[in-house]
Amino acid sequence: MGTMNRTLSLAAGLAVLSVAAAPAAPAQARDQVTRASGLHSKDELRTQVREHLDRIEGVDISRVKDDDDIVALGGNSLEVAEQLTAAAKALGITIPRDKVQLRDVPTITQVVDKLDQAQRGQL
Repeated sequence: MGTMNRTLSLAAGLAVLSVAAAPAAPAQARDQVTRASGLHSKDELRTQVREHLDRIEGVDISRVKDDDDIVALGGNSLEVAEQLTAAAKALGITIPRDKVQLRDVPTITQVVDKLDQAQRGQL
């Protein structure tokens, strides 16, 4: 009976080891590296951008897809620019004004990409 308990215990230990050693999915692995480096993941950037854009009167952010042109959907360009600047500031990211114009990043996806490039010093 003692051998059986040790076998079960060993089998359980191997199961835990194999689960712990399983490779992370590519997105999870990227997010783990991003967190370890102190950078924001693209999901975190996207969430912050969406939260700020939701403050714009006339824009129902729940209906805005990541690839929709925010201004074309009714967002005032000045308000959009202000909220995107506020989102960047909240994230601690500086985007040089001479490098990015609102017309160059009309979608959430493009804004997130620019924020990611800025936080990595690639602008």
